[in-house]
Amino acid sequence: MTDATGFPLMMEAFEGNKAETKTMLPVITSFMAAHQLGDVTIVADAGMVSEANREAIEDAGLFYIIGARIPEEPYHVKKWRRDHPGGPIPDGHIFAAPGQRPGRGRRPGAETRSPTTATRPTPPGGRSTASTPRSRRPNARSPARSQ
Repeated sequence: MTDATGFPLMMEAFEGNKAETKTMLPVITSFMAAHQLGDVTIVADAGMVSEANREAIEDAGLFYIIGARIPEEPYHVKKWRRDHPGGPIPDGHIFAAPGQRPGRGRRPGAETRSPTTATRPTPPGGRSTASTPRSRRPNARSPARSQ
């Protein structure tokens, strides 16, 4: 776990043959307990988050942002570019695509996720709700976010 500049905030050691995808949630929950945090937003690349990790993160009621390559420009972005030829995408514009409907190959009770592309900068300490799934929120909030 590091801060925005890469400075280590906390470290844990695991067996050498244990994959990082198996250590993610234990490290996060340990960090939350050590710093008395009620919620965090996990930011990771797609290689770090397995399907099992993603489900465990959702089950823990945490928010997450997963960076992934998109093989082609999403339809909503293409449509916007067609409707506004040559125009720059305005700062703060949010493109949201409809997600999967519940019950179509998903766990029972899982919230609907929708892929989202946002151009809005998030201020330090701010929360970008446009880029996070709509999972359950924990009851306790982080003291830093309560101010």
